[in-house]
Amino acid sequence: MEEDESIVLLSSLLHDIGKFLQRAYGLKKRHYEYSSEFIDMYIPKGLFGNNVIEKVKEIVREHHSNRSDPLLDIVREADHISASEREYANLESESELESIKLSVYRKLATPFSQKSYYPLTVLSTDYKRFIDGINSEENLTSAIYYNHLTNFLGNVEVFKDIPYRGRYARAYYIESLLHLMKAWLFTIPSAPYYERVPTISLYEHLRTSMAIAHSLYINRKKGSEGFVFVLIDIGGIQRFIYNIHPQKALKALRGRSFYVALLTEAIAKYLIHNLGLLECNIITLGGGHSLLLLPSSLLDKLEELIDRVRVYIFNRFGVRINLYIGMFKTNVIAPFGDIYNALHYNINEAKSRPLNYLLSKGIGYYSKIFEPEEIASNICHICNYSTNNKEDDEGIVKCNICKELEDIAKPLADAKYIVEIIGSNVRNLDIKGIVSGIYPIIFDELDICYMLVSNNDYLDRIVNLEILKDAYIRIYRLNSTDISSIKRPYTVGFKFIANVVPMSNDNEIMTLDDVIKHARGANILGVLKMDVDNLGKFFSNSTTLSEYSTKSTIIDLFFNGFLNNIANRTGIYIIYAGGDDLFVIGPWNEIVELAHHIFKEFNRFTLGSSVNTLSAGIVLCDEHTPAYIFADEAKSALDLSKKNGKNRVTIFNRSIIWDTFAECLQIYRELADAIDEDKLSRGTIFNMLSSLRESIINSEPRSIKRYRLVYTITNIKKHNKEAVELINKIEDKINAYIEWLDISLRLGEFATRR
Repeated sequence: MEEDESIVLLSSLLHDIGKFLQRAYGLKKRHYEYSSEFIDMYIPKGLFGNNVIEKVKEIVREHHSNRSDPLLDIVREADHISASEREYANLESESELESIKLSVYRKLATPFSQKSYYPLTVLSTDYKRFIDGINSEENLTSAIYYNHLTNFLGNVEVFKDIPYRGRYARAYYIESLLHLMKAWLFTIPSAPYYERVPTISLYEHLRTSMAIAHSLYINRKKGSEGFVFVLIDIGGIQRFIYNIHPQKALKALRGRSFYVALLTEAIAKYLIHNLGLLECNIITLGGGHSLLLLPSSLLDKLEELIDRVRVYIFNRFGVRINLYIGMFKTNVIAPFGDIYNALHYNINEAKSRPLNYLLSKGIGYYSKIFEPEEIASNICHICNYSTNNKEDDEGIVKCNICKELEDIAKPLADAKYIVEIIGSNVRNLDIKGIVSGIYPIIFDELDICYMLVSNNDYLDRIVNLEILKDAYIRIYRLNSTDISSIKRPYTVGFKFIANVVPMSNDNEIMTLDDVIKHARGANILGVLKMDVDNLGKFFSNSTTLSEYSTKSTIIDLFFNGFLNNIANRTGIYIIYAGGDDLFVIGPWNEIVELAHHIFKEFNRFTLGSSVNTLSAGIVLCDEHTPAYIFADEAKSALDLSKKNGKNRVTIFNRSIIWDTFAECLQIYRELADAIDEDKLSRGTIFNMLSSLRESIINSEPRSIKRYRLVYTITNIKKHNKEAVELINKIEDKINAYIEWLDISLRLGEFATRR
């Protein structure tokens, strides 16, 4: 990394770090003075050299001045672009700083409510601490900031002493520091004394400033200007993940889902690595999508790289998976909502002509797409695609892709780290023959390998391999932001991955048969699909890139981070969660309870937002139902919830608002518990169901339906004296929710089936 490039990256990343220190140490100095002191004390001079450190300190001190300097101008412009919603002011005296004392200590406001604020905390998967900490208290004290800063600086000290080496040494340090700042600075507002509502994270402002500055630096070197936003979208995910046979379906589903997520990341990393950029230029990543910010001067090389990726995807997957690319070139980044809308318009255009690019490559691809395939000797028992592979020892035929993906689930469940390795040597890497207990996932034509690693010993054995000495290595801690303890001279960071898996007593992933044995009553599988309503509008209302990235991180925190604890229930298996949606299977009774629990916690997370609500679809089926069928039915149920007004759940083909669903669950529980305790007979449920069905068949009005039900309930009480107290207790609730009572009764019938 060149000296000037190091200067631009460090200066843009740390120009406002002093705002954190200012709130901890008091308002005796300007924030850029504190930033300069931080750089002097904590950035390793041995790695960057005194000249670089002194220049970075100078730029940081001067980034609000009018002085002109090529590198200073880049950092100043990046800062302004990232935070273009603000009015800048030069606060020249201590008295002026004191005059804004109250607003300096304001907390980060939620994007869902202008009067609620996030707690000052390190990021984690502990949703209760985070959500319970959201309140209307606008300000913190200097002492609270001081404690938070002390912990942050203790972690920074660790990275200062790590012996980085090689051509990527500076990049490793900068990316590691970026991850550490995400963990500790995300819930700090960027400019509480400028913004009417401080909704921009300090971390996101600094990260996007660095991405913009790096792009400006490359453009200036090449005599160009402008930016290119690239939206990557993987199509055919549903078909690829769920079009499998029930045989070993649980492991196969999770493996394929995770593989698609890694494929999206591998494409993004392939592009930025070969363009000479860092992780900060990946603005968002997840849900089969990725958004990149790139300098326009690299557009020709970018298009060449994208061509290679398209060919790789087709050669690897045929038409099972499609790659869609939306690009937007611009000289200005605000209002970002306009860019967001343009990118999604371009992606939709690409989806309307999915094979255009390949067909334009000539007759060779035309024949591969449209002409009949050469007849293979077998059909894969997992995905039903043709293959020349033979039966394995269990009598199962698997194509090459299914063989590669079937074993991911268990190593992923055990993984403590994911190691990302980029370099041409990964094609020759036979990790299975080198280290046992490590699972490699190799995207050979992209020169990227991911390894699922369960402990520190295996971690050392990987990164010390001679074959990898020239590779770019990133080590990600899974579901923990304690990254300073890794102490390895590479990029070290963290990832939140929703990774709830049902394990048996012998530490193996449960089969579907095992899962449904945990169901209450009937051996029925539950399938849940959920997503956030109106998320496109939520994102498109973003004024700046930093506002958009703050919102994106918040949504991702819930679905990839908090869901680990929210969904930690018996037999629950998260097949997929990311972006704004999730797909979960498990025992039917756990699934219906989980659906409402997720809604309840998301509702608390969004402070009861009437715009960003949750819709869900629930399907109950037996374990022999093929995955593609229950996935399609769950999607249809979710679509019905959306069609019927959103912010509701569809079960048994009935769309119901969440509050009413909660009451239905309560009625079912009380009835089922009473039957299990022999206070009621199962005939009670069947008699009430029969009464309701007759009314439905005859299209009778509510009054007649209620009359039939009262008659039935009176008979029950007459013939079962022990049931009188219970029936009296819930009779009002039954009458109030009579239109939805069949849901409670059907669930009660499942729960009491023997």
